[in-house]
Amino acid sequence: MYYKQKTNKEELKKYISTATNTVFKKIFFPSGKLKAVCMYTRGIENGRKIEYYDCGSKKLNANYIDGVIDGIYEEWDHVGRLIVRKTYFKGRVFAVKYL
Repeated sequence: MYYKQKTNKEELKKYISTATNTVFKKIFFPSGKLKAVCMYTRGIENGRKIEYYDCGSKKLNANYIDGVIDGIYEEWDHVGRLIVRKTYFKGRVFAVKYL
């Protein structure tokens, strides 16, 4: 199932899987460019989350399990340079590398 709605001048697209109760959301800037992609299961962030700057370059990449950050978190600056990489385990930071 797919539906579209407008919220706070941002377009939100949701792709819903009724079998797994998973929602795949795409959020857009008012310009129409992609702002974020994330997944939710039963209303809780669960899976990959990717955010973008309004210029189109990637801002961050993270993974969530049952609403808690888990795994590799990466963040980029406006020009596309990776600036930090963190490793999380069940919401706790285990390693940080500034690049």
